[in-house]
Amino acid sequence: MSAFDPNIMGIDDTLDDTFTSSNSSSTPHCTPNRHSTTALTSSLDAYRSKSSLQTYNYPLLDPYLPLFRTPCSSTGLTDTRSSNPLTRRGYYVRQKCVDITVDKFIKGGGTQIVELGSGWSTLYLRTFESFEEDFTWVEVDYPSLLDSKIECLSPVKDLTGSLKFLKRDITGDAFVDDLKKLIDPSVRTLFILEAVGMYIPSSSFSDLLRNLTGEFKKCEVAVYDVVLQGRFGLMMKENLVKAGVHPLGLSKTSLNAWSEFFSASNLKKSEVMTMLQAYKGGIMSREERMKCDGVEFLDEVEEQE
Repeated sequence: MSAFDPNIMGIDDTLDDTFTSSNSSSTPHCTPNRHSTTALTSSLDAYRSKSSLQTYNYPLLDPYLPLFRTPCSSTGLTDTRSSNPLTRRGYYVRQKCVDITVDKFIKGGGTQIVELGSGWSTLYLRTFESFEEDFTWVEVDYPSLLDSKIECLSPVKDLTGSLKFLKRDITGDAFVDDLKKLIDPSVRTLFILEAVGMYIPSSSFSDLLRNLTGEFKKCEVAVYDVVLQGRFGLMMKENLVKAGVHPLGLSKTSLNAWSEFFSASNLKKSEVMTMLQAYKGGIMSREERMKCDGVEFLDEVEEQE
């Protein structure tokens, strides 16, 4: 069944649209509203920063990123050379770490993946290229963002056979129940939250994790978020505030605070590390670091800890 079949795209939503389609063109354009302005800003910022990686020749090829150029262009936020070197390095490490996590999960027999707050992520498409195994993949975000994304994916819809969409606020009361209608809660499942927790109150984030671990007994969670220590974490907060986003979940000032948070959220085991630790060998290989340093060597990356 095609991923563009309404029955598989997700369950009818009740939120207003942020994106609409022009009557004279199939190109989506942006009309932010109160429900998903923050999600829109985050997605645009991620698009700009990931595009800049290719502009500066980082060894991270994403042939699907241009699919989202048009909706981003309508906002005026497509300057791919505007991010600073530390931001570029952070996005490179972020994408590599998530890719490696997904790679290990699938090679270890995992077949069910859920991206929470997926935005304009191309992770599914890049993963689909690498594996012939059958797997189930669900992207969850505001209906307005996903409506725009689905339209942008039309040129590659033949690659989206295993992809499902759930148009929901992940902090909503019905979210987990609706998700269970799309995937098997008894199957080992990887939940990915890239820069999502920072936008919701810590209590809501903790409730979300507790609900997931309660309903999905073979639940694994990969989180990329902010630690308010060192130069990189503080810079992320500063950039968000400059963009007019006041994140509600930026409260954890150490790795220990994150470990305690995960434990309190019913995750039995957690491994946490800073961006620098992941870069220097926690996740990324020496070969990958050498490639990265060959593009843009940063002395100041050492100042993060």
